[in-house]
Amino acid sequence: MRLASQSPWYYVVHWLRYYFGAHLMYSGLRYALTGYVPEIPGAGGAWVQANADIYVYQFIKYLEIITGTMLVANRFPLLALILEMPASVNIFWLNTFVVATPRQLFTGPQE
Repeated sequence: MRLASQSPWYYVVHWLRYYFGAHLMYSGLRYALTGYVPEIPGAGGAWVQANADIYVYQFIKYLEIITGTMLVANRFPLLALILEMPASVNIFWLNTFVVATPRQLFTGPQE
């Protein structure tokens, strides 16, 4: 392994993979250990509650734990990103365009 001759992009991509994986693991484990569901105002909150009522929210949180672990462990990272993409786009859209409060505008684009 030739680390000294790697492109700077090699390190940027790996750092982003670790960051995203850790963020997914934190988000999923926070729900799994405490049952924490964020308070979202208006239509976004109703949407999240409807997802929780039909167990989609819970499924997404446990999927975040699995995909986050896959990314941090560097096991099947492409599969992990493919599995997480629909949830990430959905979270981005909900926070950025549907709710669009200052807090959601801060957290939504991070997804």
